[in-house]
Amino acid sequence: MTAAALQAIREEAKSHIDNADERTVRMVIAMLEAAEEEDDAYFAEIDRRTKEYERGEVRGYTLNEVEEEAMAYAKEKLKNRK
Repeated sequence: MTAAALQAIREEAKSHIDNADERTVRMVIAMLEAAEEEDDAYFAEIDRRTKEYERGEVRGYTLNEVEEEAMAYAKEKLKNRK
């Protein structure tokens, strides 16, 4: 999304909020706060997993390894359907 498009959406949202009743404004605030909390939890989980990887506690996989495993799994599932 371009900066101009994002700005247009923000202005539209502000216009709606300016005309909204108290209940609606409180709901929007609660939704935004919940989204911030989810972002914080997401990044905390990413940090935790990165540290585990860096300490050698978990194994990482290349994209090719993941693709090969997924293809093998899908082929097995299709074979078992018949």
